[in-house]
Amino acid sequence: MCVFPALCRVAQLVSHLPFFHRADEFVKLVRENQVVIVAGETGSGKSTIAPLALLNSGLASGGKIGVTESRVVVTKRLAKWVSKLDGTYLGEVVGYQVGMDRQLDELVRLVYETEGIVLNQMLTSPKLGKYKILVIDEVHERTINVDVLMARLKKILDVRGDLRVVIMSATMDVHRFSEYFDGAPIMQVAGRTFPLEIRYAHGTPRDLEESIEWCADKVVEILQGDEPGDILCFLPDENSIKTMIRLLEKDLLPKAGVEEVRLLPLYGQQSEEEQDLAFVEEGPRRVILSTNIAETGVTVEGVVHVVDTGFIKQTMYISAKMSGLQIVEHSQTGVDQRAGRSARTQPGICHRLYTLRNYQSRVKFTEPEIRRSSLNQTLLDLRCGGISFEEIVALEFMDAPELKQWHEANQYLKILGAFDHDGNVTELGRKMHALHVDPMIAKIILEGVSRG
Repeated sequence: MCVFPALCRVAQLVSHLPFFHRADEFVKLVRENQVVIVAGETGSGKSTIAPLALLNSGLASGGKIGVTESRVVVTKRLAKWVSKLDGTYLGEVVGYQVGMDRQLDELVRLVYETEGIVLNQMLTSPKLGKYKILVIDEVHERTINVDVLMARLKKILDVRGDLRVVIMSATMDVHRFSEYFDGAPIMQVAGRTFPLEIRYAHGTPRDLEESIEWCADKVVEILQGDEPGDILCFLPDENSIKTMIRLLEKDLLPKAGVEEVRLLPLYGQQSEEEQDLAFVEEGPRRVILSTNIAETGVTVEGVVHVVDTGFIKQTMYISAKMSGLQIVEHSQTGVDQRAGRSARTQPGICHRLYTLRNYQSRVKFTEPEIRRSSLNQTLLDLRCGGISFEEIVALEFMDAPELKQWHEANQYLKILGAFDHDGNVTELGRKMHALHVDPMIAKIILEGVSRG
């Protein structure tokens, strides 16, 4: 018997997904435990079916279900798809909120939102009273917001016995997360139902420039071959995407005589309309060139080939004054996520532009962002939320940053005028916080306004 009637009406859309057949078990776990850890492999349907199962179970009666995501495009696309599965209009029962962009009203019961939205809600509702269930999705990314949210939820759970929390990801150290949440039960769900072939290169590029060239060559090789299907390439940033598009358009594709192909960039700074083009199946064969925006959460239908450069652009800690973006090798779990973007709806192939030995030499998990970033904005956000400096450094993080990082951030915010000599948030500090940008940028903006 299906625990969520709305899904039963459109079962043909999701019945092939492994999570569909584990929904009853999942709901039972959430009913009986305050925290549940879900390791749903890529393609299991966890990000869509798990929230719908909760919505139709009655567990959130009298409150809302929040599902947090790290990326805007993922948040919005999931909300649109799940509202379709629910058989309702977007914003009626299922909605989303990302920044000032929202599709919801007071009657919405299931909300997809970025982690920052929930953290901001804590400013006025420290116990998150409107929620009955919070689902923290894709926790493997370990963004600062994910780690801060988990640390604060641990304290909230101590005083809210009615709150249920679900921690979800495809690739994570489930036992560490279980231990962090005091022995929370683990539910593991199988992923793809179609075979995935991993093909490694015979060598590893010397640098990013050579990796882009190899990626372009591989695309042409696939287009000229006899293995059909759309192609999804992973590159580290917008600049490398544009470089590869120029290389293909002006040189490689004309030389190869390839004409009927769409080159579609996909990265965070695009408009929603530009991003949507990458998801349109109709038309000539697609070559989608994406940053890690397509790594998790969304399915690009029709993708058979994933071409992975193995690089990612990450925030790296430099000093209290700044963090810097650096292009580095991605972790094993990160490139495994990328591979899983194929074989979602049909057999797939992942072409890795590096050797098996190179893959095996990579770190298993991506280092948490909180350990490799400046904490200026995080500290300002928490202090404006009414949390003292002493309470912040005492928060139980899964991977706590070094204490000196908090002190460096505290001192720097004093220099900027966000805190006074005694460490209290100033009026200027609250104005800086309201801009939701790096404190230094906020100070420059406000200083410019004051000077006309």
